[in-house]
Amino acid sequence: MEERRKDKRILTDAVKIYRIEDNEETRIDTLISVDLSLAGLQIIVENKLPEDTRLNILLAVLPDKTPIAVSGKVVWVKDTEIKNQYNVGVEFVDFSDDVKKRIVEDYIRAS
Repeated sequence: MEERRKDKRILTDAVKIYRIEDNEETRIDTLISVDLSLAGLQIIVENKLPEDTRLNILLAVLPDKTPIAVSGKVVWVKDTEIKNQYNVGVEFVDFSDDVKKRIVEDYIRAS
């Protein structure tokens, strides 16, 4: 199968994700490492998230670097072969060129 992704991806488990609903944040626990790229990330979760769900994401992959806060939205959801586990695609939204640069320098190049 041909790879369609344009950005390099890394696997990490040092990401905190919060669902935003009615201006309230609820922590989402990811089950397996996160697949991170400059465009977004893929996570596996126990509770299905509807498409277009807004998320706040804290990237804290490297212990000696300040975590990076970004916003995202759910762009796709797929069932896995395991009951009550879902693959979720999250696209980063509304983040600056400085944040993009930090993601590349601190995470993607470091991998």
